[in-house]
Amino acid sequence: MTNSKDHRGGARPGAGRKAAFGEPTTTLRVPQSAKPAISAYLDALKTPAANQEPPLPAEAWLPALQAPKLELPVGLSKVSAGFPSPAEDFKDRELDINEFLIARPKSTVFFQVDGPSVQEFGIYDGDFVVVDRSKNPQSGQIVVAFVNGERLVKKYHVTSDGHVFLVAGHPSFKPLEITEGMELEVWGVVVGKFGKVQT
Repeated sequence: MTNSKDHRGGARPGAGRKAAFGEPTTTLRVPQSAKPAISAYLDALKTPAANQEPPLPAEAWLPALQAPKLELPVGLSKVSAGFPSPAEDFKDRELDINEFLIARPKSTVFFQVDGPSVQEFGIYDGDFVVVDRSKNPQSGQIVVAFVNGERLVKKYHVTSDGHVFLVAGHPSFKPLEITEGMELEVWGVVVGKFGKVQT
């Protein structure tokens, strides 16, 4: 008869009961009448990490949740990048930039891009990417991820056999395969970007 324990694969990182207080605990015998009050006190000390989002990294920017509306005129037609179109004398409607870029303010974070590694995806050095943390990344989407603590903006790619790669949009950067022992945390999906045009 085969011992089933031989097929359990050993301890898994992150498995098991999580520490409620963020530090080792000890057994303490207390009067039964005092148990409700002590239990309430201990509940108030429990680490909130299981129920709250982790702290933002220092380089993250948050949208202003009470930002005033900024409605700017939108032309009647799209801008021609080839031959010029006739001049437009009247606006068609107004566009609020915040509403256009941010669908879910409470789960949105901005990161500034450093370097040319995603310029073939239309995101350039110095641009800000709009990241929605409520979206689960899908293969082919651009994401902000932390690999062993290093922040990266890359295209998330999953092969048919389940291997995960972070792919750059620049020929000088090779795809990064996430292998065993590497720590990957996908912070969110890039849903927009903005930046200034150099003049």
